Amino acid sequence: ELAPQAQHIVDKLPHNFENIGLIKYLLPAAKIISVRRDPRDIAISNYFTDYQAKHSGMGFAYDLQDIGEQLADHNKLMQHWQQLFPGEILEINYEEIIDDLEASTKKMLSYLGLKWQPQVLKFNELQRNVKTASVWQVRQPLYSSSIGKWRRYQQFLEPLVKACNCAIRHKAINMLTLPEPGLLDSAVSAFQSDDLAGAELSLRKLLHHIPEHAGGNYMLGLVYLSTGLINEGADKIEQALKTAPWHREWRDNLYRAYLLLEQPDKARQLRSSTHKNSANGQSTDTDNERLLADSEVTSVHYLQR
Repeated sequence: ELAPQAQHIVDKLPHNFENIGLIKYLLPAAKIISVRRDPRDIAISNYFTDYQAKHSGMGFAYDLQDIGEQLADHNKLMQHWQQLFPGEILEINYEEIIDDLEASTKKMLSYLGLKWQPQVLKFNELQRNVKTASVWQVRQPLYSSSIGKWRRYQQFLEPLVKACNCAIRHKAINMLTLPEPGLLDSAVSAFQSDDLAGAELSLRKLLHHIPEHAGGNYMLGLVYLSTGLINEGADKIEQALKTAPWHREWRDNLYRAYLLLEQPDKARQLRSSTHKNSANGQSTDTDNERLLADSEVTSVHYLQR
């Protein structure tokens, strides 16, 4: 609406980095420039700016520890985008721009596929409305006084540095959500068609919503066993049997998994509890003979599918 004839649109909102995947999906030809800077200077700049948004998107800027955690999250997410879109995101350092504006500008214009124009160096002379917190800065020529500004406040930056370097741990959010209908049926159908990847995807979706789903855990256990992930498969079937211990077929397949893992004690204990005589609490001779015979099973192909 503001410039219907414009050939290029620039959006420099700071939180665009969170939506790079969506941007590339909707606008595959979009060019993305990531400007990196000493995180301590970024923190000081944010901390000293009143965004008047303490309880919204910029709320982190009012606490040094929160700023550090935000910077750590930013770095981790940008690494993800760089791996997902290799060579499609230009990274350039703020300090390099200050040191050599013309060279840095030419580098960015080349990446954008635009011709060099000397007037881009006179950005401060542009007459346009600015409604962001940097309104007074864009009216000035380039300056270097903000580089290393953090040194003046070094003694207060321990919470920032600690947060920047700590391991990133996200707290789980408890939400009531519902899975797509038919996920278990789709998984069983895919498994029977030897589409193990498709079966695993449907089952993981199901268990994301209902972790204790007995049938889902059992089927995912079979998928893992069929792909050679015996430990993971046994764990899932164990979890399924905690919810539904009466399934004989499930116990049989868990028994075979124990044998593949060379855990005969677990296999014997499982089989013994399955065939325990209700009268005297002992396994029958027939059961023990079958146990010895089954102990020779060494191939996952014996799993019932």
